[in-house]
Parts: sequence; C-alpha cells; structure tokens
Amino acid sequence: MWTCPFLASDLGIQLTMNGFLLITPAAHGDPTWERCATPPAVGIDTQRTLLATGDVLFAWGHDGGDIHLAEKGKDSFLVLSGYVAEIKGRTAVATQRQASELLLKCLDEDCSQPAMRTLLEGIYGSFGIFYRSVSKGVSLCMTDRMASRPLWTFWTGSAWGISTHAAAIANSLPHLAVEPGALASFLLYGGPVDPSNSLFSGLRAIPPGSIVNLKSKGRSEAARWYQFRHQPDAKVSMAGWVELVTERLVQAGVRVAKTCKNPAIFLSGGTDSRLVASALQAGGANPLLVTLGDGWNLEARVARRAAKALGLRHKLILRDAHCYLRSLPRAVYESGGTLLWVHAHFSEAVSECRGESAPDAFLLGDFGEAFSKLLCSPLKGVRTPLGPAQFVDAFDTLRMPDYRPQNREATLALLNRDFRAEAEAALRRDLIRRYDEIRTASADPLIVGDQFFRWDSAATITTFLMFLDLRSAAAERNIMFDRDVHELLEVLPSSVRDGANLGARLIKRMNRRAAWVPYANSLLPLCWPSTAHRLTKACKPTLGKLRRFLAGDSYRTTGSWHKKSVLYTADPEWRRCCEEILCDQRLFSQELFNASAVASCWRAFLAGDSWRAADVEKLLHLGTMARARAAACE
Repeated sequence: MWTCPFLASDLGIQLTMNGFLLITPAAHGDPTWERCATPPAVGIDTQRTLLATGDVLFAWGHDGGDIHLAEKGKDSFLVLSGYVAEIKGRTAVATQRQASELLLKCLDEDCSQPAMRTLLEGIYGSFGIFYRSVSKGVSLCMTDRMASRPLWTFWTGSAWGISTHAAAIANSLPHLAVEPGALASFLLYGGPVDPSNSLFSGLRAIPPGSIVNLKSKGRSEAARWYQFRHQPDAKVSMAGWVELVTERLVQAGVRVAKTCKNPAIFLSGGTDSRLVASALQAGGANPLLVTLGDGWNLEARVARRAAKALGLRHKLILRDAHCYLRSLPRAVYESGGTLLWVHAHFSEAVSECRGESAPDAFLLGDFGEAFSKLLCSPLKGVRTPLGPAQFVDAFDTLRMPDYRPQNREATLALLNRDFRAEAEAALRRDLIRRYDEIRTASADPLIVGDQFFRWDSAATITTFLMFLDLRSAAAERNIMFDRDVHELLEVLPSSVRDGANLGARLIKRMNRRAAWVPYANSLLPLCWPSTAHRLTKACKPTLGKLRRFLAGDSYRTTGSWHKKSVLYTADPEWRRCCEEILCDQRLFSQELFNASAVASCWRAFLAGDSWRAADVEKLLHLGTMARARAAACE
C-alpha cells in the first residue's frame, strides 16, 4: 500500500514538469493511495492533483519539463512524457500541450490495437504515454521504439502505480523485495541487463515498442507495435549512404527546430555532438553550444574550435571538485539503478544557462555514435549470432571495456553467499531470455550485439543517465530518436556503421569546416580516414606524455571523471560522504550483503587498490538509495 507522506497540497497540475507518479483508483475505495512520497532527491515540491476520474497525479520539476496532461471530464485523460514533433497525417504539432490533447482525442476516438499501432507508427519524437478511459475500461501504457522515455509500473494489491521514475514508486512503498538478477547485474555492469527490470521485484518498465493494458487484480495484457528487424542494403555505395543519412538527419533537425525556438546543445567537441550541432543548424536552428569541462584543457579548446567552425554561440562551464558529490542524491534518484553519476552534470549546467539565453530545450550527442561505432566488441571468427548459452558465457568479453567487471569474483563476494547463488542464477536467466528475444533480429552478430547493448536496452546503459539527469531540469530533444533516423538502423550494414568514419563524413557533408577541426582523442582532423585515427590512438599514451610535457596537466580540479576516484579519499567532504554510507551497516541488509566484504572493500580502496573504485561507487549508489527510501518512509 502507499504509505509515505507528500509535502504539497492540491495546487492544480503544472503542465510542464519533469517527472510524474500516477496512482489509479484503489479497489473497494481503499484510501491508502492518497499518501505518497515527495521525491526527496529532486529538491522541488511535488504537486498533487486529484483527477476527475479518481486517479491521483503527482508531478514535480520545472516549468520547462516534458510532462504534459490532457483531460476529458470524468471519462478519460492522457499523460505524455517526452515530446511529439509530428504525427503523420495529422494537424501540425505546435506545442506539447497541443500534442497531448491531440493524442487524447485520437485514443478517445479509437483505441483498438490496429488504430493504436497506426497512431504510434506515425509519431516522430521521444515518448512514453499513459492513457486511461473509464468508459472503455482501459489503462494503457505506450512506449516508443526504444522506450527512450521509460514508464515504470507496480501493482500494490489494490491499485496500479505508474511513474517516470522507479525510485518514485520504490520510495513510496516501505517493503519491496530486491530483484536478485538486477542487483547482480548492477554490481557487475552498472545497470540491469533487462530494460524491464528495476532493482525491486514487481517494479517493472514497459518494454520498448509496446502497448500494455493494466487490468484489475494486477493482471496486464501486452502487445508489441514495433520489433526491430535488420535487412541491410548492400547495393548502396558509401556516397549514397552519406546522402541518405544526411537527408534524414537534417529533416530530424527541422522537426526539432519547429518544436523549440531556442535550443542548446551540449558540445564535447567529439563526433556525436558535432553531428547533432551540424544537423540542427542545417535544419534551420541557431543553437547555443555548451561545453562542460574541468579546466581550459585540450577538450575544451577543441570544442571552442568546433563551435567557431560551425559559426555558433559557445559557452564553457567549468565543473568543480564537488560537482559529482552534489549530484549524487539526484543521480541515484533519477536513475533508480543505473551507475555512473559522472554523467550527472547536466542539470547544474542547465541552471547556469537559464540565466543568460534561456534555452527552451537541450540536446545531447549520445546515440549519435550509432553512425561512428557499434556498441559491441566481436569475438574473433564469429560471423553469425551466438547461441544463448554461448552469448552468456562470452558476455564479459562482448561489452565495451568501460562496462566489463574488473574482478567478477571480488564484486560478487559483496553479496551474502546464499543470495549470491540466487542472484547469479537469475542474472544468467535474464541474459538468456533477453538475448533469445533479440538474436533473430539480424544475421549479423555485430548488429545483434548493438541492439542488445544499446537500442533495445536504451534505458539500461550507464550513459543513459545523461538523459535522465538532463530531463530532471529541462526539456530534452534527440534527433537519433526520430523515426526517420532510427529506421536507417534497419538497413545500414554493420560495415558502414562501424569503422567507416560515417559520422565524420556526415559532418563534412553538412559543415565542411567543422569536419576539419581536430578530434581530441587522436589530434587529427575528424574527417581523416579511420585507419589514421586508430593508428594515432595506438600511440596515444606516448602522445599524452608529450602533451603533458609541453602543455602541462590541464585537469586542474581533479573533478574530471578520469580522476574522480582520487577525491574519495583525498577530499574531506567526499571521504566523509563515503564513510557515512559505506560504514553504516543498516544500509546493507545482511540478507543481501556480506557485511565484512563491504567493509573490506572500502579498506582495500583506502589502502591503494584503485580497481575497487567501481565497487565503491556501486555501494555508494545502493547505500544512498537505501538511505533515501528509509527517510521517505519514516
């Protein structure tokens, strides 16, 4: 039952917010749904609204968020999380309020499976939709092709809870069992391998490309309106691909430009952010470019040169040594079980940008790397998709290096011995089930791997926290989630997407000057052949020493993510935070964790075992989440 107090009274719904939690009417008039936790880490008052249908909606955030409500008396309502740039065959979308009203009208007219499939197939944008009609007796959750706007659900025994945040539901319920496979996956890989799993049993996300009808007594009916199928076109030349992809990217840029008048792009200076900036500029926008850095280092200089080449305004924001410490509670809350709060620096930057140019939407370059590299390293000699058992056995060698466990045995030893056996078995089952769903999508193992690790699991990869952090403070847009752009993944051969420097070719096609600005990782012009970049990267350690000898170490604050773990012991505030959490055994249930292993992990890190930093960070995340839940349920 819903037991935690909320902090705000009925103020009426704010139509542009950053998160929501909806409680459906409880069975037999049970009033327990009237109490719900205010998101403690968000730091913004929650607004509670009793809808005409009897449902209760809690929303929190800023005026510029991506949560929108449309109501039709006592019969129906719709909550749109995200944005709709266009609906094929419908009136042009001018605002997201108009989009939510149009979607409500469409579903009120016909919410049959064929009608909903046609409607969803025609939407350009990034969305999660909840629709409820009393007269039709339906409560529908709908996600886009990759569930880029996650919707989490939980059945309390008397009512459904639906939210943009797993933590909003978890913090509202005092007793939730931990999902064994999800916890093992989090400790090893920084997030769940199954995008539908949260860290808690029964608290699940709507799968990508799905329509789910939430019924009484905790039952649900699910249908897929989209399933990825890869049918590569080997007849198109590289020049032909460049023309086609450029055309799609520019059209996506046009759609974004129509939905926001003053966008901003976070520009790292790399391929992905330059690609987004070029596409948006070619689509008629004049975005502000914002670079986050730890000093006036090489990356910042490259970003400044790229902005100058693009002819766009540029702003540099410097992080300090406590940036990630301040963002830790928010990052844990926003992700609900995905690591790497080093990506949680965008929400602070949004506040600083608001004072000057007041952008109405922000874009990230992430996922633009789909035109630069595949998110999977292949096994030598493997030319067809692996079988499920083979895939699981090779799993730790298939992921990108940043996400591989450094010492699997030591990490899993953090768990209670009995629970560990259960967790490992559950993780293996999750991997086999997930892979079995995806492996027939393509005959190319690289494409299957990319779907598993990225597109069909968008919300589970650690870099997705960038989107969650940004969405906690602002409206967010992404050209890679545009339907026309995503459709290219169904026809592009893996050889074009990986190792062909397609991203740089696209930038060169849209803005030649931007393509000639050096790439920070290789110090060569971005548009040079991939072989040249790979050769330079192989020499990067020597080049790095030479750069530091000539120019000095420009990471002056040690707030850089490369050196963040140094702060855990060297900085008094960081160390105090770590010890308050890691030394509090109440935050690590003995039913789940090995208390002595948790304590020895921290001691080993203090003694100089730097590889334990990843374990320390995950324990910090779990302890912070446990502390927030305990505080919310007092």
